Amino acid sequence: MSRLAFRRAWKFTHHEYREVRQNPVNVNDMRMTADHTTKGRIEFERICAHTLSLRRELLAVEQILSAPHMLKRALCRKRILYVGGWRSNNATLSKLVRRAGGEFTHHSGLVDERRCSEFAMQLCDTDLVLCPLDVLDADSLIGVRRLCADYRVRWLPLRSSNVASFIAGIMKAGEQKRTLRTNVCPYRG
Repeated sequence: MSRLAFRRAWKFTHHEYREVRQNPVNVNDMRMTADHTTKGRIEFERICAHTLSLRRELLAVEQILSAPHMLKRALCRKRILYVGGWRSNNATLSKLVRRAGGEFTHHSGLVDERRCSEFAMQLCDTDLVLCPLDVLDADSLIGVRRLCADYRVRWLPLRSSNVASFIAGIMKAGEQKRTLRTNVCPYRG
């Protein structure tokens, strides 16, 4: 059973979604039968986390494809600030948000001493900040998190800069409770 479950998880990480959809992987069974060495256990936990995040992304995309109004409800009149990402994906994401009735703003992802005020100005009018973790350096990520906390703007990390991660992040933001925040900008009032 453990080899079969591990093989299914391995196939899932290589984008063979149909196999996993028909025979779902029970991650708890996989954890109980995993190798108990430290290195093997760490690698196994990484694979399990990756598998679960891919599954969440797949389910979010399936929800949007089966009920497109869910994306419109999640994005309508929302201002999304996307930090980092690839140019080709950013254009696609911008079209996706604008079609759903929201506003999409992109920031290069470099948040240092010089660009901190520029990023802070963009945060004043933002409802949600999404950061793909595969293209941001650690210092910029720390700066983004700090500024989002200072301005009380929701911040969500994304597994990667692809469209599926973006949709999963939007759906996750829509599911979580909305926290009340004042939308007052210290620079513009």
